[in-house]
Amino acid sequence: MTGDTNEVEELAAAAEHQRAELATTVEALADKADVTGRAKTKARTELERVRHDPKLAALLAGAVAGVVTVATLRRIRRNHH
Repeated sequence: MTGDTNEVEELAAAAEHQRAELATTVEALADKADVTGRAKTKARTELERVRHDPKLAALLAGAVAGVVTVATLRRIRRNHH
């Protein structure tokens, strides 16, 4: 009877271990599938980096100004032709 009890306990422990591994895997997959959440986290991280680095802030401001200028010029040209 002791052999059966040990076997049951071993199976229960193995099942619990498998459940824990599965939970970890499911959590990792859910995090990977959350593209929006990852993008927001990355954006927050980069925003903090830009806030603390004046050179990056100036570079970003220049890039935004360039994009706005190009978009405005395209719109003007499209509306005048």
